[in-house]
Amino acid sequence: MKFQFPYEFRKYQKQTIAKILKAIEDNKVVALSAPTGFGKTIVALYSALLHSLDKDYLKILYLVRTKSEVNPPIRELYRLYKVNSLPQYTFVINKMEMCYHINTRNLQQNEIEENLDFYTTCNELRNSGQCNIRKIKFKEFKCISDYIMRCVKKGVCPYYNSLLSLSDCKVVVLTYPYIFNPRIYNLVRDVYDIDIGSSILILDEAHNIEAIAANIELSLTKELIRMTLHEIDRYVRQGLEVEKQIVQTTLNNLLNFILKHEGKSLKYVGLQQFMTEFPDIFSDMFLMALNNLHSTIYKIKRKIFGVNARTYIKHIMNFIDNVLNLETEYMDLFVSENGIAIKCIDYTYIMKRINKAYSVIMMSGTLPPKSFLKYVYGIKRDLEYIEVPNIFPRKNRLYVIDDELTSKYELRSESMYRRYAQKIVEIRRSIPEKYVVLVVYPSYEFMKNILKHYEKIPKETFDIVETERLRIDDVIKQAIENNNVVIHAVAGGKISEGIEIVVNKKSKIGCVVIAGLPYPEPNDYTQKIFDYLRVRYGDERAFYFTFIVPAIVKTRQAFGRAIRSERDKAIFIVLDKRAKNERIRKMLKIPKNHIQFNTNEIYRFFTK
Repeated sequence: MKFQFPYEFRKYQKQTIAKILKAIEDNKVVALSAPTGFGKTIVALYSALLHSLDKDYLKILYLVRTKSEVNPPIRELYRLYKVNSLPQYTFVINKMEMCYHINTRNLQQNEIEENLDFYTTCNELRNSGQCNIRKIKFKEFKCISDYIMRCVKKGVCPYYNSLLSLSDCKVVVLTYPYIFNPRIYNLVRDVYDIDIGSSILILDEAHNIEAIAANIELSLTKELIRMTLHEIDRYVRQGLEVEKQIVQTTLNNLLNFILKHEGKSLKYVGLQQFMTEFPDIFSDMFLMALNNLHSTIYKIKRKIFGVNARTYIKHIMNFIDNVLNLETEYMDLFVSENGIAIKCIDYTYIMKRINKAYSVIMMSGTLPPKSFLKYVYGIKRDLEYIEVPNIFPRKNRLYVIDDELTSKYELRSESMYRRYAQKIVEIRRSIPEKYVVLVVYPSYEFMKNILKHYEKIPKETFDIVETERLRIDDVIKQAIENNNVVIHAVAGGKISEGIEIVVNKKSKIGCVVIAGLPYPEPNDYTQKIFDYLRVRYGDERAFYFTFIVPAIVKTRQAFGRAIRSERDKAIFIVLDKRAKNERIRKMLKIPKNHIQFNTNEIYRFFTK
């Protein structure tokens, strides 16, 4: 069967496709590390389809971290379909965001908050005959909104149309939870016959093990507990006095437990201690009291808010239910100033499903080393590690290391923060105002300490500071509309992991500053990971896997925000003397002929 590539081949693409096909045939896991602009998405999809088109039993499951990352593979599938009239494809994301009723009320998707009660609302709507659950004929589409609007016009539920179409589609784009969250995966597998053993998995952004682990991790914040207590007081005014007392007493005790153990960083408490201190939280009496209160609150809110009704108490119920179903040997409990966090301490648990797949293509622009994938991810099969060279001209990149600064914990001080602030201002002044300077810090706390001094320095800059609520679209809009922009972001966050600011096919980010190498914070959680790996692989490897590899991956991921095409040029500055270490420098792919920090050289790079 002739199956055409939808573009002219770029450099290295043909060779990479041949390597991937050979690896799949040899039953190997493919690890594809390729730079921005190479075309990883189309190469992975095309390779998987070439292998599987004559094998009706095989599906391709393309896994992405968030809803916003669904559109790129859909665009490539649309192009493939236009050229070849196949494959049929679909996607599945959060049910609420695909809901017919929400989309017909013209609510923007970014207005939709996490709402566990929506699943109750969904059941009510379906049981009362208000949802049209049927499958419509496939028609190619190039983005999420096109697909949803077509379903809405046909009067069918987009979510259930996708699920009912799974058996007809060769390729399915899914967010991580559908594979990595055991409870969600088991439901989809059992009801809609998604079989990992008969699937080629394409795992996008495979460098981010923390994002993958987040799919099984649990949290319960102080704010949520307080909001639940307030909700009970406000909506349960009569009756259920016994239930109110049981739940309010336990939740107040839970708040005191958090306050007793909390600190600025994650503090180890342990699941067993938590369960010993709170046996009542898992009792039938407490769960029944929660359920009765929730039922009352939900009915009241449903009348007031309709399809958007949401309760806080449902999150408490969900947390307890998930704890009861945990495989505790892979998880443990920590407390921070925000609340309780139950985190994964053995990443091989999350990735074990990978080993059961027909084949796997793990890909990223900054994939960790092969040893990390084997030992930390727990890949048991033979691994074909394909590293694609940078496809853009070397002359478009200037690398700078400053050996006077460091974010090393024992050397942090007000003086060090002040010097960092001064260097950042000097860098901004040395770069033409049309370019954005992206400054990436190891943590929010480190950023806050530097910004205290940065704000005192006279300058003419337009500063954008990353917060948890800041939307990427707003950052891009402000960066395009202003000059002398400095974006202050955190390593591993949504900006340094995924922002692109492109105007007229040229990147506006002209400089990436690493304001301290982003080594993981030395807290109890990091120590638990280190101890776990040390028992298995010894001190040296455990330190390498726990501290060095994550810092390198986050730094290279930030570097990848700047150059998006052969027309772009950028400076990459590491303000940390540890980058001079030969091993670190090589892992960061910084050439030997990098320069020492010099504002004249920085200025000359853009003006020559």
